Amino acid sequence: MDHNHKIIAVDFDGTLCYSNWPELGEPNTMLIDYLLQEKAAGNTPATVEYE
Repeated sequence: MDHNHKIIAVDFDGTLCYSNWPELGEPNTMLIDYLLQEKAAGNTPATVEYE
């Protein structure tokens, strides 16, 4: 089993999209493209929730 991969944690509001909570803004396409490339390389992007 290969465990040589990264888990990439990102916040949604203000990171994956430009927002003024609770509204959603435009997507951060540069970051989303990077995360899709990382996922295609076998890494695991994950969103993080804060309370």
